[in-house]
Amino acid sequence: MSLFNLPEEGDQVRPQLIEDLLEAGKFDQALGEASQYLSRNPDDVTVHISVAWAGANQIQKQSASPKLVEAANLSSAKAVEMMEADQRPARFTPESWTAYRDSWLYRLYQARGLMLYSANDKTQAKENLEKSAGLEPYDPSTLMMLVNITNEEYQELAKRYQTEKKSDLLDKAVEKMDETIDWMAR
Repeated sequence: MSLFNLPEEGDQVRPQLIEDLLEAGKFDQALGEASQYLSRNPDDVTVHISVAWAGANQIQKQSASPKLVEAANLSSAKAVEMMEADQRPARFTPESWTAYRDSWLYRLYQARGLMLYSANDKTQAKENLEKSAGLEPYDPSTLMMLVNITNEEYQELAKRYQTEKKSDLLDKAVEKMDETIDWMAR
């Protein structure tokens, strides 16, 4: 950054610096750079995606700091919002934006689902994972997470039925089992 010391120069290379810091595992430094950069460029979807993806990857490794998780949640929400609103950044052509958006939106929903699941918000996690599956119907990671969530829901209903013996619980358990099987079949 000492070579690119003019404000407009620094902002041209800072997204790559943030990406490199995230890949190197220097999360606090990357988040500091991202915070500064996003305060001036709040709609840079590529930086939001970098932060969101790094957070989701660290959650999978069970080594994410609360600071990274919080930043990843905020960035993933912002990136999804921008993509769903089709807010094309100026540096993208319409064609390159469509390709970029289509390649990342399902992954952002998947990342959000993972983050929400790890925060024990299984309802919102499932909703995001179902959106991911709607965009990319055969992604194994998304489908396995949906299988796990619906199977947990089934197991809970089955246990309740074993103690309460109510026919409506049995019906719900069978429906949930069918939903789990449907996700597994994909």
